[in-house]
Amino acid sequence: MTTPYVAPYGGLLTKTLDDEKEREEKLKEQQINVTVNDNLETLRPESIFIKGVDNLSTDDLKFFIDYYLNFETITKHDDEGNELLEYVAKPINDQLTFKIQWINDTSINVVFKTHEEAFKALSAISISSNPNENQTISPPSEFTSEYIADIIQERETKPYNPTIQFRKKQNLLNRLNSSEEKPENVEDELKMDEDESAIVLYTRQSLQNDRKVKNASAYSRYYLLHGEPERKPKRFNDRQRQQRGNRRRQSNDEDLFANKIGGNRRARDDEDDLFADKLRNRDRSPGREQTRARSRSPMRDY
Repeated sequence: MTTPYVAPYGGLLTKTLDDEKEREEKLKEQQINVTVNDNLETLRPESIFIKGVDNLSTDDLKFFIDYYLNFETITKHDDEGNELLEYVAKPINDQLTFKIQWINDTSINVVFKTHEEAFKALSAISISSNPNENQTISPPSEFTSEYIADIIQERETKPYNPTIQFRKKQNLLNRLNSSEEKPENVEDELKMDEDESAIVLYTRQSLQNDRKVKNASAYSRYYLLHGEPERKPKRFNDRQRQQRGNRRRQSNDEDLFANKIGGNRRARDDEDDLFADKLRNRDRSPGREQTRARSRSPMRDY
């Protein structure tokens, strides 16, 4: 009698694929048609829309979302009574992962895995109309008309201002951890950049039409002023060529099921994002943002 073949991944892969399929089917069910300003639209249940991001980079926005979603702020005082802020990451199981999709110069989508996560983020970054009301952290099992009307209603986000210090401190900590030399004028590095405190953002549930148009770079104010950066072919030395060759050979041994776990994806031109690395190398002062190059890189996951 022949021993039955057992898949090397066992039942774990099957469960992962089943969970992914169930998640995608649920998202499809939640793609409900709604009327917005007399136009028929479709919900994008796993994403929230943010506008007003003209002077912000992808990293700035990542810190903004992280600050309100994945960190707790603790206030302490030093021996002289000065107030000190400490940022503590929530337990890993309570944190939410997300990715930024640039739509145009002024707006983005923040994409989560499920609608429940997107709704939690929308609640976390929104200013409540009733400060005494406890914010709901879970959407209803069925989308009522009242619920849909609420989540597609554009509202102001919580202030961007507190996330400036958070971003600076996290960047400084990363530098201190990666370098033995302590940066000079640490206090100066933590000072607020001029005009950043004036940033006001607005958010709501994303709609399917909240996406970049074809040839989006042609509509970008930045590209209109400065043109698109030239792409130079990469040059590799002998060692790098050998490493690249090794990676190609190793690719034959990679997980054949990796693409299945990811499920069906949208077309590549929907996923590739001209604005994903917007202002990545710019000076942090918004007034000087146009003096630095903007790269055209594919969207990164965060």
